[in-house]
Amino acid sequence: MDYIYLLMFIYLSDVRVAEKADDFKRNKLEESKSIAKVLAAQNKISLSKSDIESIDIRFDRPNLSYIQGMNSLIPIISELCPMIIINESKLGFITADVPLAKYNQWFIERNYKHPYGFGHMGFQCFIPLSPKICFCLYDDNVYKNEYSNKGRIRIYNESVVEQFNKLFIQNSYKEVYYRIDTRAWLEKNIGIKSENKLEEWIIGNPQQGYLQKVSSRSVYDIIKLPMFKTNQFYKTVPLPYDEAGPIRREAFEKMSKWNETHL
Repeated sequence: MDYIYLLMFIYLSDVRVAEKADDFKRNKLEESKSIAKVLAAQNKISLSKSDIESIDIRFDRPNLSYIQGMNSLIPIISELCPMIIINESKLGFITADVPLAKYNQWFIERNYKHPYGFGHMGFQCFIPLSPKICFCLYDDNVYKNEYSNKGRIRIYNESVVEQFNKLFIQNSYKEVYYRIDTRAWLEKNIGIKSENKLEEWIIGNPQQGYLQKVSSRSVYDIIKLPMFKTNQFYKTVPLPYDEAGPIRREAFEKMSKWNETHL
C-alpha cells in the first residue's frame, strides 16, 4: 500500500502544476472562442470579432480533470521499474516547477518524434527529491540498468549529474530551483532550454478523467544517461506506428479494459 501512495505522489507531481492549469485554460478558452464564432456566424448571438477575442474564462480547479484520471493511470505507472539514484558528486540535482521530468531515451535513439507518457514503451521519469536523491521509474523491458542489478545506484561523476540537470531544465516550465553552490553551473547552462511543440495525444475526457494526456512539450535532445542501456532487441524492432504510438503491452491491455467499461 505504501508503494501505491508513492505512485500517487508521482502522478500528482505531474498534474498538479501551473503548466497543466494554464494548458487547460488555454484549450478551453480556444474552444469557447471557436464556438462563439460559429454561433455569431449563424446569428444566434450578437458578438463582434473584438468581443469574441476579449472572452475570458476562469476555473476554480483547472487541474481537477487531470487529477480525476489518477485511478485509471496508477495501474499503468505501477508496471514501471523503480530506482533510487544517489548523487555522490559535488554538483547537486536541481529541480523545477515541473517536478516530474519525463524522457524516452529509446524514442530519441530511434529518432521517433512522438509525444510520450507513462504508457509508452521506453518511458522514463525522474523526480529529484533533494540535491542528492532522485527517484526514477523506467521501462525495464526496453532498458537494462548498467550500474546495478538492484533498485539503487550511485553517481560519482559530475558530468552525469549535469546530464540529469539539463533534462530537468528542458522539462521546466518557467522556474528552476537549485542549491546555491549549483548556481555557477546553472548560469552557464540555463540557455540550453529549447521548446518542442507537438499536438497532444489524449485518451479519456475531462468528465471521466484522462487516462493518458501527453504534454505538447516533450524533450527530444540527446541526454546521456549511461546507466540505461537499450536492450538489443529494441534497437531494431519495428516501431508500431499509429496515433497512440508504441504502447507497452500491459498499458494497452489496461487502457482497452478501461475503454470497455466507460463506453
